[in-house]
Amino acid sequence: MTTVLAAIDGSGASVAVLGVGMGISNVLRGRFEVLHVDTGMPLRALFHTQGLDAPLTIAHGDAATEIVRAAKRADVAIVVTALRNRVIAHRPIGATARAVIDAAPRGLVVVPPIVAPWPHHPCPLVLVPVGDGVMASPIESDVLAMLVQAGSEVVL
Repeated sequence: MTTVLAAIDGSGASVAVLGVGMGISNVLRGRFEVLHVDTGMPLRALFHTQGLDAPLTIAHGDAATEIVRAAKRADVAIVVTALRNRVIAHRPIGATARAVIDAAPRGLVVVPPIVAPWPHHPCPLVLVPVGDGVMASPIESDVLAMLVQAGSEVVL
């Protein structure tokens, strides 16, 4: 398991997700991949991934279902996704993020939409949902240590 999967929707929050995902994959010396679930505007996701040396997969269907399906691949160690796609929203967490948190079979890093992209600025806040209060794998502990060392506040 050495793949870091960044799930993006093409919103401004995708920039932060890509930055955090790249940072994590660099620390793990893993493969970095990008997943975009096509909701009718796939070019928005392509705009954010231009210039990245990472494969882009475009899936079709329900975003949460497709993210969880991709996360179930044996090579995926960590999934990085946005908390929500708007800085100002009526809910603290988006519906897609909530569904992914509830069903994700792997480590998950949830990035708020207000962070500056890494590596230029550390991500100030990262939310890491954990099941039963226990980290699912040693890789997640390494990722948490890396985020804290980079200046992030990590909330479990």
